[in-house]
Amino acid sequence: AGILVDAERDAVRGNDPHSRVKLNTASQVGSCGESAFCADGWKSCYVCRKFQPWLNGPHEKAREELLRERQIQKQAKVSDQVIRASDRVLVAIEQVIQMCAARKAELNAMAGELHE
Repeated sequence: AGILVDAERDAVRGNDPHSRVKLNTASQVGSCGESAFCADGWKSCYVCRKFQPWLNGPHEKAREELLRERQIQKQAKVSDQVIRASDRVLVAIEQVIQMCAARKAELNAMAGELHE
């Protein structure tokens, strides 16, 4: 729901390290354009219009983490309704991954034009 940025420096609050959205302690996936702290955690960021995912953020890791959580829920016999509650987040992560791929292709094409 947010806007893809090429790098942290391009984010609204790119100069504020507190704006970083952390997947875990070692990985950040983007910036929050509004809050220094959000109690909802990284999953809700993907469906928030204030989220600014970074082009080279580890969004595939975010997808893997969410899919792993869903698998654990299935093994624990959690109801399908509860598991499906994360469908919207999964779709949003997939959209970010697709947007990143399209932007990278665009940048590669522009770089190719410069070398011609």
